[in-house]
Amino acid sequence: MNKNYIIILFVIILAFVLGRYTTNTPKSNITKTSSQNLNVQPNKVFKASINNSVKSRIAKIKKRKKSFHLSSIKTKEIDRINNELRTLLVNSDENFDLIIELYDDLLKLNPKDDLIIEQYSNFLLTNNFDNLALPLLKKCIHLNNQNELCHGNLSNYFMKKRDSKSAKFSLDKCLKYTPNNSLCLNNLGSYYMRKGNAKKALSIYKKLLTNNSKSSIYMSKGHVLYEIGVCYELLQNNSKAREYFVDACNDKNEQACVWLEKHQN
Repeated sequence: MNKNYIIILFVIILAFVLGRYTTNTPKSNITKTSSQNLNVQPNKVFKASINNSVKSRIAKIKKRKKSFHLSSIKTKEIDRINNELRTLLVNSDENFDLIIELYDDLLKLNPKDDLIIEQYSNFLLTNNFDNLALPLLKKCIHLNNQNELCHGNLSNYFMKKRDSKSAKFSLDKCLKYTPNNSLCLNNLGSYYMRKGNAKKALSIYKKLLTNNSKSSIYMSKGHVLYEIGVCYELLQNNSKAREYFVDACNDKNEQACVWLEKHQN
């Protein structure tokens, strides 16, 4: 092909591209179009692309081996799928049915993988499908009694249902196998607060404050400081309560800041 012809063709294409992106479109129209695209089109494209990508990977795994446990193969492919599922979780309202479908597919491939069960059950709890999450949480702990999130979420389930007996049983089991579990320590403190035992709750929250960094689940320091302050207030030690509320407020705990505003004098 003639060299000059190639240059001319390139110039024509460049002019077309520049012209396309420098058109003087009114600002209001740009905003409206962007808003429409954000609300409608990307979700459809997003769902389709993620769906096809994950399903194709699952199909490849099925073809390679009909069933397997995660520990028996390289985890790179499953990690990719899990990462894409985490991306879906950001838009869980729009992609709920798809997420359920994909998690079910993953569980069929990996029925004994506690990490997938952990993630799936956590998603269900977050979306208030507690009764669907419960058997998964029990299975997760049965498969791996060191799984902190499954232990913590099981105690969350019983605390939410106000089933004190089951909550205490799950919390004792949790802290037996994962003694520094921040979520379980926090729930145990709440358990004793419900029972009216502020002194016992105080010791639990202080333990949580000390051991928080040792857990894979991190509780907000401001939250823990606030709960300690509440315990001291209930024990009628107002000076100590104020001390912890000040620290909690400095750590951006809004409840502590509100308390300080109400008790300025």
